[in-house]
Amino acid sequence: MFKKFGIALVVLSLAGCEQPVSTSSHAESLIEGELDQKSYLKAAVAQIAATNQLMADSALTETQLNTQISQLEQLLTLADQLTLDKALLQEAELMSSLGSLYARKALFYVNNAQQAGSFSARGFRYLDKAVSKYPDNVTARLNRGIVSVRVPEFMNKAATARSDLEFVLQSSEFTKFNPGLQQSVKEMLAEVTSRLATDV
Repeated sequence: MFKKFGIALVVLSLAGCEQPVSTSSHAESLIEGELDQKSYLKAAVAQIAATNQLMADSALTETQLNTQISQLEQLLTLADQLTLDKALLQEAELMSSLGSLYARKALFYVNNAQQAGSFSARGFRYLDKAVSKYPDNVTARLNRGIVSVRVPEFMNKAATARSDLEFVLQSSEFTKFNPGLQQSVKEMLAEVTSRLATDV
């Protein structure tokens, strides 16, 4: 069930929806009541949904992005207080979503290469860590694959994109994706495969 929320992040970012985003919920506490698995998962699902909305918003502001980055970072810090398996706490989904947000933040600095590079690098640290810790997590591989396709070619992420998108395409979960996402994955994979073929 929870994987669908992480996958929804990608679906909404590909859909290009232009929904207004409210930041009023960010002032509220992340965890309702005592910190336990149930309250943490409730907060994680809510924050992944909030991230989905932000990634779909073409009018996203840097302030909104910073607020959401802060929320996800706080959740990942709170997870350390729980003695449960981090996979049960949606760590891969949260970490790869955070990486995607940092990569998106780099777009605000297209005229400042050093700053853009710093945010891109931070994004890939989270994306790579999510995939390294959870190599079979489809959401983490999908998020990293999509970000890798979209970054400039000089970052040399095409092979990573192809590997991740091939993994996603071959996973049993791929057939559960909506047809639009399935098509997008196939198109991105074809694009990156073509790019790699011309680089030889």
